[in-house]
Amino acid sequence: MYYSFIKNSRGEECYNINSSTKLTVDQLKSVRNILIYALDLDKEKKEHYISNSNKLKNEDVVEFGYKLQFESPWSTHMRNILHQSDATLVNINRIEKTLRIENKYWQVYQESGKYDNILHTIYDNPIKSFNFINNDLELTTKKIPIADISKVNKSMGLSMDKDDISFYKNLFSKSYQRDPTNIELFDLAQSNSEHSRHWFFNGKLMLDKFEVPISLFKMVKSTLPQKSNSVLAFCDNSSSIKGAKVSFLNSVYDSIHKRHEYKLNELTYDVVFTAETHNFPTGIAPFAGAATGTGGRIRDNQSIGRGGLLIAGTAGYCVGNLFIDGYDLPWEQLERATYDKSNSLYNELPASPLKIEIEASNGASDYGNKIGEPVINGFTRSFGMTLKKNTLFSSPRSTSERIEWLKPIMFTGGIGQMDTTHSKKTKVKPGMLICRLGGPAYRIGFGGGSASSRNQDNKNSKFDMCAVQRGDPEMENKLNKVIRSCIELGSRNPIQSIHDQGAGGLGNVCKEIIYPCGGKIYLKNVSLGDKTLSDIEIWTCEYQEVDVCLIYKRDEEVLKDICKREKLGLDIIGETEETKRVVVYGKNGDEIVNLHLENILGQIPQKTYDLKKREIKLPEISYKEKIQQNEIVDRVLRLLSVGSKRFLTNKVDRSVSGLIAQQQCVGPLHTPLSNYALVAQSFYSLKGAVTAVGEQPIKGITSPEAMAEMTVGEMITNIMWVAINDITDIKCSGNWMWDLKKEGEKYALYQTCKRMCEIMKSLGISLDGGKDSLSMSTTVNKKQISSPRQLVLSGYATCDDITKKITPEFKCIGSEIILITFSNDSNMRMGGSAFAQVYNQIGSEKDMPRMDNPENLKKVFDCIQDFIRRGLILSGHDRSDGGLFTTVIECATSGNIGCLINIPKTTNLTPFLWNEELGIVIEVNKRYIKTVLATLRSKDISFQNIGTTVNEKKIEIMHGSSKVYNSTLSKVRSLWEATSFEIEKLQCEPRCVESEMVVFKGFDNFNESDYSKTHYRCGINPIVTQYLQTPLERLLVPMNKEKKFKVAIVREEGSNGEREMAAAFYYAGFQPIDVMMTDLLDKKFTLDRFRGIVFVGGFSYADTLGAASGWATVISKNKVLLEKIQSFINRKDTFSLGICNGCQLMVKLGIMSHKVIMKQNNSKRFESRFSYVEINNESNNSVFFSGLNKTRLGVWVAHGEGRFEEIEDYKNDLYIDTYRDLSSIKTIGGCSIPMKYINMDGEQTMTYPHNPNGSFGAAAAISSADGRHLAMMPHPERSFLPWQVPWMPTSWKYYPFYPWFHMFYSAYNWCIKN
Repeated sequence: MYYSFIKNSRGEECYNINSSTKLTVDQLKSVRNILIYALDLDKEKKEHYISNSNKLKNEDVVEFGYKLQFESPWSTHMRNILHQSDATLVNINRIEKTLRIENKYWQVYQESGKYDNILHTIYDNPIKSFNFINNDLELTTKKIPIADISKVNKSMGLSMDKDDISFYKNLFSKSYQRDPTNIELFDLAQSNSEHSRHWFFNGKLMLDKFEVPISLFKMVKSTLPQKSNSVLAFCDNSSSIKGAKVSFLNSVYDSIHKRHEYKLNELTYDVVFTAETHNFPTGIAPFAGAATGTGGRIRDNQSIGRGGLLIAGTAGYCVGNLFIDGYDLPWEQLERATYDKSNSLYNELPASPLKIEIEASNGASDYGNKIGEPVINGFTRSFGMTLKKNTLFSSPRSTSERIEWLKPIMFTGGIGQMDTTHSKKTKVKPGMLICRLGGPAYRIGFGGGSASSRNQDNKNSKFDMCAVQRGDPEMENKLNKVIRSCIELGSRNPIQSIHDQGAGGLGNVCKEIIYPCGGKIYLKNVSLGDKTLSDIEIWTCEYQEVDVCLIYKRDEEVLKDICKREKLGLDIIGETEETKRVVVYGKNGDEIVNLHLENILGQIPQKTYDLKKREIKLPEISYKEKIQQNEIVDRVLRLLSVGSKRFLTNKVDRSVSGLIAQQQCVGPLHTPLSNYALVAQSFYSLKGAVTAVGEQPIKGITSPEAMAEMTVGEMITNIMWVAINDITDIKCSGNWMWDLKKEGEKYALYQTCKRMCEIMKSLGISLDGGKDSLSMSTTVNKKQISSPRQLVLSGYATCDDITKKITPEFKCIGSEIILITFSNDSNMRMGGSAFAQVYNQIGSEKDMPRMDNPENLKKVFDCIQDFIRRGLILSGHDRSDGGLFTTVIECATSGNIGCLINIPKTTNLTPFLWNEELGIVIEVNKRYIKTVLATLRSKDISFQNIGTTVNEKKIEIMHGSSKVYNSTLSKVRSLWEATSFEIEKLQCEPRCVESEMVVFKGFDNFNESDYSKTHYRCGINPIVTQYLQTPLERLLVPMNKEKKFKVAIVREEGSNGEREMAAAFYYAGFQPIDVMMTDLLDKKFTLDRFRGIVFVGGFSYADTLGAASGWATVISKNKVLLEKIQSFINRKDTFSLGICNGCQLMVKLGIMSHKVIMKQNNSKRFESRFSYVEINNESNNSVFFSGLNKTRLGVWVAHGEGRFEEIEDYKNDLYIDTYRDLSSIKTIGGCSIPMKYINMDGEQTMTYPHNPNGSFGAAAAISSADGRHLAMMPHPERSFLPWQVPWMPTSWKYYPFYPWFHMFYSAYNWCIKN
């Protein structure tokens, strides 16, 4: 073991280096030089910070790092950087970083959350070896006597029930007539766990001693008619519906020129959707659990048919009471006072609800950010309540009962697409090769299937710890690139069948993919990240980022070439054969598994479940007759499920891929409020798909049927704001989270499913997929606490025109506000509402809102769809959590337009404002009000004209002649944002949060017209520019080939922005070429015929050692790469562009200057925003900004290290004066600053969040003096088509292109002239 130590502000970092052979002096010197360069120690004159011995005494520090049993993702990427920077370092096989924190800082470090009890360990002594043996579990392969299966079930934590044990005893004693191996038992326990096989949904159900006619699985399948738009349902990793024939820009290999060109192909792509939960791991290790949950669901998207493509994700989190220090929520404090005065309950949990809310969303966001899948819709809830004594009936234990999400929900959904010719997996035939794609095997996720199938308890901690996984999104990014490359081969796609490796590990996925044919597997062919892994660990551990596919032998070299180009591991681990068995050979060649597939995946006997009823009878909703609305507002708007979700949207990329037509945020203030998510299928079509979520769990506590109805209703009222062909096109994924082992819950789940199916059939919508998680309880201090019942319904449908949509924000002063209801107007039931929760109530069964007449909902849906197509309504929003009051204030604050609401004196005020009956609010311009109201009357749709929008920035509510509420938009907005901001302070630099809070208070001073003047000013006229007048369809006609200049779209492992970049340049007339760094390493590959080189965004090498440091290190230390790039840059007829990670790369390489450095954002986290900039091209020499001088406009930003700074030695006098006269700062480190961030007044700014990173001089980009080389952090490639832009002035909405397009067209014109 070798060590390198680097000083930091709170101690030192130790790089623990392990190699297969002794490192030479030259090798150690090379490692040192690589670290110095990558960490900018040379630029900052800190070479002396690095040494081969520790500066701090062991007794003065706490040293911690990743546990030895698995290699950290950091190590994986660091090793790759070393190997590719210096070929002599290939003998280095692992390098782990430990932190040596001075004792005085240790408590602060722990409180920051940087030490994770699950992933990290404290090292009392220096690490001497990375070898690790798991002594807690028996891992040696051995025979288990049949009589001992019950004993092994307990000792290995297999979670088998009595039926399982009986079945396996009978199987081995009678069918196999032999003892099983421990590997076979462990394998069967994972593969046939409730988590994997969904026994209850497939089970025989007994109700009052009579068998229910059909299983729940058949019940949900019955909603799907034989003739519909469904392509795949209930039969693959994901579901899909018929998509559109559109043009795609695919990377196609040109065998003549030996390169990958982006070419336009017309193809039919079906829309894909899948949803999953990862609840148990998230409760144990929030970041890792949510990250790997996202990764697993992404692989489900990838593994549909013969391969699927990603577009975007959705996410949801349900946790217990938050208890934020210094921020009291009255309903939480009452619960603490009556139930958990000492807070001991939460102290015993592996992670508190607040930590889960923050860290789980961090994990899911980080994974999506790095793989390049944006999260664009979702939900979150916080709930914990004690049901009072003597309110429970039909149970001998009628005392108090606690219900809380102490076992949390981490939900992840994904929408994508697939080539319709790849929709069916090829039937398994003998002689196919079984291929394992992805990273090496590690000791990760041992027994995850079993762990996820049992209720959590402290006594299971040993097994739970072993089951925790860790994610490596950069590896999955590479996996995704390989699958995409195979898909884009079209009819030559080598993948015949593909499945993702999830619960049960390699054992489960291999059995699934070879069924029913059979095959042999050789574990000696599996790449190991840890050579000490036993056979049972290789076969069953759930190490992530792995898919298994079947290919024909003739395609082996094709797949190897693709994997080599993308730097992804490929193992040929076996071959199919017509035996109908799975036979596995261990590392030493011994047979360790030999099972008949029919006994595992075939006709296994149904399990029988008795549906016992259990009634929960709670008091009716009560409140003071003269309760003040201000008091209710103060509570309800601060409830997590009601208030702003900005703390979630600011840290997750919402624009990557460039295919996002609607993400969470709407209106000029970018308020996180959208009812739905909307994506385009291609850059060259307006065809797309919409998805929306419905979930109403609190109403299910006393009425499962009400929850089912309201969940379906909420999904419909969320998705209806996008024009689709017909309501029957909507397909849904259902995710069920339930404590099935609790008395009465099987019947409750049956009731919910039955009622959901009845409602869906009456509406004409269908379920085509879903998952269940039926162990939703945890035992803490011997108290078993169930999570609330939860059904999450994700609807999705295709749409012909993604611009035919309505968003919630009010858009016009003087328009009419109409409330449309779906049931009797007298129904104002408040059960399960936000109002009830914040007053520590739930309500009786009769208090629960219901979908009294599904036909009314269908009529309203059709009517709203017609209004959208005809352009008759301005905005629309559903009534859901928080009732009508919340609906109205969300529309008002997001549009920054006030309103006056008039409620008849005869109306019961409080229920009217706060009930959550199904309903919607629409805004109608007075010009169309007669037409809209006449249509509603003709359809017999119930409605009320409840008010108008007004010029004043206030919300005023009149009850008859009494003014019952009056507040400025700013005050209401502050309440709605309050809880979000409190959480933000815990995950972001508090000073930045406070700065943003100040900005929000000033919104009352701005109207749309002001905003348009200060933020939007175009130096060109996009309407009259000749090229931009060309209709969208004509852009598909190839330009003059002689003028189709080649531009290299360069990417590295971890890059994720190449597709949208290629599309932007293709639109401008270039021929984009897909260039992977492995292509550049080929000595035959030359940049001689290219005019431009573009380094794209992403997280190259997962930003190990810093943003783009790995990428830059590999280039700078490799003579072949460095010479090619330098030669290209030095040519006078070339240009270069770096966006985001590419910008960081160009700065690191010093392409424009060696006097500039990139630093972490001042907020100390990843920022996802639509920021505003001003272009300054006074010299008019910029390749990219010709004619755009003084242009102001919005642009997507998504980065964590975007702060431009001058290196210390070169700081000029202006640096200390940046806050006073930013406009006078024209350069930084010898580079010009052609683009700066601006604030609400249109002024250049250093203030967060207008300046999202705190860059010197407000710099958003830097340029070479001659204007040929540009490095910028924002993403114009995601903002050049109008539908990509979240908000723009009305006058700009008719431009065929958003003005960022001119940046790419400017480069094209420069090439013509030069």
